This record gives sequence, structure tokens and C-alpha cells, in this order.
Amino acid sequence: DYAREGCADAVRLRTTDDLGEAAAEANDLAVLYAASADHPRWALTPLLAEVLAPVASPAHLSAKGVGRDDLPLPLERLGELDLLDYDRVRPQWITLEKWFARAGGAMPGRPVRVFSTYFMAVEAALAGDGAILGSLALLAPWIARGELLLLTTQADVTGYAYHIGVKKGREAPEAARRLHDWLVTAAQG
Repeated sequence: DYAREGCADAVRLRTTDDLGEAAAEANDLAVLYAASADHPRWALTPLLAEVLAPVASPAHLSAKGVGRDDLPLPLERLGELDLLDYDRVRPQWITLEKWFARAGGAMPGRPVRVFSTYFMAVEAALAGDGAILGSLALLAPWIARGELLLLTTQADVTGYAYHIGVKKGREAPEAARRLHDWLVTAAQG
């Protein structure tokens, strides 16, 4: 969306689950997943609060005999779907098993696949391969277009958020500042 809105800045994008790489000194901006905006080296602005709930594509639901009129599903019916998960790289990450426990139920079976990254799981869910635990703010465009559907009324507000950061004590390059400001504005609505 940034480029489509006429912003011609060249931006180097690095995605990583390694906090050290994300917050490396050489980076002009960082998106960090944290419980608060307090950081010793970065001035952080909250972008997206994390709220987790199971989602799946209409194609997967149809293949499993679940119609839109059947939604929302009770927790125990989620076991009828092919559950997809991702590796729990950080202790604060919530995977399906932990989500079910926090929602008050036991996970119905084991995931049919576990991906090494969250976005691989998202791609599989969009392709109709199964249901994932969705970070609703991150998946909002696909949910709004109906490409992913919320499966339950139960959502977990984790207390974590994605924050955009600029280095403290160092002026960010103008292109980085424009991207920072655009991301903050876009996240606000």
C-alpha cells in the first residue's frame, strides 16, 4: 500500500524472528513485538495490538462440510478442521495448544502441519490447507475481503503488540521517517 500511494522511497525490508537482528544498530526502523513500548535503544510507537483467534478460508471450511451459517463454531468443533500451527520460537508466542488452554479447552488433536514461520502458516490457510491461529490485526485485510473467516467468538487479547521504532539519539533518514509516519497513520485506521 505504501508504494501504491505514490511513495517512491526505496526501503530495505528484513523479516526475522531474531530480536537481535530486528533491533540491530544498522537498522533505521524496527518493528518489534513486545508487551510495552519501553526499550533501551529504540523509541517505540504501538502499531497493532495482538488479538488471536482461529481463522480459515471459505474453501477449507467447505471441504470440511462447514458453512458460513455454521459459524461461530464451539471450540470442540475446531477439531473437525485441519489445524495448522507454527513453531513457538519465543516464550511469549501463543501457539494453538496454548490458545486452547487459555480459551478454557483442550486442543482437539494435534496440528496436521507445523510451519517454521507464522507467515508460512498464513499462506497455507489462505490456500485452503487448514485453520490457523490468526493475529487479527495482521490478517485484517484478508478477513475484511472474506478470504479468511473467524471461526469462534473467543479471542485472546495477549497484552503484546507490534511496535514501530526509531533509534534513540539518532535522527532517522527522511525516507525512514516517512515510512514510520505512514505505518503509524495506517495502523490508526
